[in-house]
Amino acid sequence: MPFAGVRGTDSERETVRSASWDQLGWIQPESYLADGYDVLTFVTTNRELYELVLAGARADGA
Repeated sequence: MPFAGVRGTDSERETVRSASWDQLGWIQPESYLADGYDVLTFVTTNRELYELVLAGARADGA
C-alpha cells in the first residue's frame, strides 16, 4: 500500500501539512483518524472523545 508520511517537524513537507489542516478546516469533521506506517494519527474537535482515546492509548502502552 502506498504511504507518504508527514511528520510535525519535517519542514520539507510544509505544503502538504498546511493543505491537510486547510482541508480539515473546510470539511469540518468532528474527528479524523489515519493509520500510518509507524504512527496512528487522531485529530478531533471533541475534547471528551480525545480524552477517551488518549486514556485508551495510554492503557494499551502507546
